[in-house]
Amino acid sequence: MKKKNKGVIDRRETFDQFLAKEGLLAETADAALKAIIADQIKLAMKEKKLTKTAMAVRMKTSRRQLDRLLDADNPSVTLATLRRAANTVGQKLRVELESSSEHPMCLTVRNTEDIVRHFRDVDSSAAFVCDWLRKNSDKPVDFLYRMKFELVGRHPIDDHKINLIEQINQTFTFATALLAADKLLELHPGKVFLLAPGAHAALPLDIMSTDSLIGAETFAAVDPRNNNKLAKDIKKLHGRPERHRYVFFMSPLFPNTERQFEVPALNTREKIQIWSVHSNLNFDSHR
Repeated sequence: MKKKNKGVIDRRETFDQFLAKEGLLAETADAALKAIIADQIKLAMKEKKLTKTAMAVRMKTSRRQLDRLLDADNPSVTLATLRRAANTVGQKLRVELESSSEHPMCLTVRNTEDIVRHFRDVDSSAAFVCDWLRKNSDKPVDFLYRMKFELVGRHPIDDHKINLIEQINQTFTFATALLAADKLLELHPGKVFLLAPGAHAALPLDIMSTDSLIGAETFAAVDPRNNNKLAKDIKKLHGRPERHRYVFFMSPLFPNTERQFEVPALNTREKIQIWSVHSNLNFDSHR
């Protein structure tokens, strides 16, 4: 068996998989979460016009301790301190346990190259299942049974086994999020985005910028009005703290990437923008 060199990224693996292999995934995720919380507290302080000195007095702590809290690179902050800081700026700190048996995806997108790389993973998983479909010779009902219940498909990002129906859903869930991230890179140059779409999301929103100023919900549907999904996402974003808020959807009724409309939002003069993304998944043809 060929020995894997530590510190060397296999081109077939995602960055998250590389971090996991190096034993750095949990540490990196914790650091990213700390940075997001620190940025949200800074933004809330700015909105409430609180200086660091005034914030420290309200928290009944020292200015030095507050600097540690707001330093994204300082991991030595207790849960109690984070909760006290959140309460001081009128926010609540929410902590949840999540089953490690699930496969929550959290992708980092810094540039177009990252998006192209993830779309290649999507294409690869689609090619795998298309090959399976061509080779299948089951009776029609048996064929449908296997598609729904057997793990004949592959997840579009990390390639673990799933049923084919779930693969179809996840393919368009991640494709929509990636296309949305591409538009956000255009609208907000220089920003870095975290993507965690789907039912087992690792973030409060499907897409969040690392500075917590931008947030977006994404989905794919035949009609964006189905199951009131669009209305629910707008409602979810309405009271969020991010300055720039978006909903992106993929639908054959709206085949192009364009802004459809916008609605007022709380806590900011910016409105919630509603965008459609193109339904042609040949990403390279749009660059």
